[in-house]
Amino acid sequence: MRDYMELGSAPCNEDCVSVTRDGDYLPAMRQECLRFIDLIRKKLGPEPEGARLTVQSNPHDFGTYLEVVCYYDDQDEEARRYAYRCESDSPKTWDDHHLSPEEEAREQERKKALDGICRECGEEIEDPEAFVEHVMGHVRAHKARTASPEELVAVLVPRQEPAPALPPGPPVCDSCLTVAYSQGADDRLTASEGMVMLGQDLDDHLCDARESPGMSIKCECACNRKEVRRARSQLR
Repeated sequence: MRDYMELGSAPCNEDCVSVTRDGDYLPAMRQECLRFIDLIRKKLGPEPEGARLTVQSNPHDFGTYLEVVCYYDDQDEEARRYAYRCESDSPKTWDDHHLSPEEEAREQERKKALDGICRECGEEIEDPEAFVEHVMGHVRAHKARTASPEELVAVLVPRQEPAPALPPGPPVCDSCLTVAYSQGADDRLTASEGMVMLGQDLDDHLCDARESPGMSIKCECACNRKEVRRARSQLR
């Protein structure tokens, strides 16, 4: 099932573009969101298969506001972990593009768990069931029967082989992809191909290529063909 994590439009310790009644804030807010996505990827790395950072529009009393969200497949462990890392470790300022010592330590422990390495004794155990039983021995030894699920998960995650990556599909901007995800697309390939074929038949929606022409964003969504036809009809 596809879920998403809301991340805001800018780092939490920075001022952000505000919504106004006249609507002239949208281009600046969109560029702010795209800048925030670039910063998240710089700090936490690119999204794994099953996760996607994008810009989402939401209704507001004064119009529409934009924010960055991380869509993820909640059945995909790596995608789900990336989304939760975006929530906990995303940049707090525009200069925050490196992991802090605490964040780095947490990431190293996560990688050990994914590699099937017990963080308690350093032993590597490939079989997932044997790995869980081995770690439970440490839990019992430390009388941690009352530990919270979150505390147990920190040491109980066996190695998982990453799923094979799907081809990225045709170039479609984040805003158009968001529309496809809202219509039920499960991955980027399905979403991008769907918008190339059907984007002109969906309700009018924001497109990064049209909203921010100076950023040279390439988008082959069919909504752009619809806009071209509309412009030509107005010239007649």
